[in-house]
Amino acid sequence: MNPATQRALLELGELFRERLRIIGDRELRETNPDLQLKQLEAVSIDIQATQKRLPGDIDPHFAHYLSGCSYQKALAWIEATVPAAGAS
Repeated sequence: MNPATQRALLELGELFRERLRIIGDRELRETNPDLQLKQLEAVSIDIQATQKRLPGDIDPHFAHYLSGCSYQKALAWIEATVPAAGAS
């Protein structure tokens, strides 16, 4: 795996974790749902931008997870495949 691809995958892993954190923030959802939605929109934009940096020959399973927005599966794939991804 080339260094640029590895960096993009590690960044996606962090973005997927941030997305899960935002979704799981019950207090924010109850007190300021508009802010939560804005945070989700911002992280989604970042995810899409980072996905565009990936090469066209990315693993087909991972590509399938991304195309279906199966971000928890994509995160699990990153953590199992990319060195240092599970360290954070």
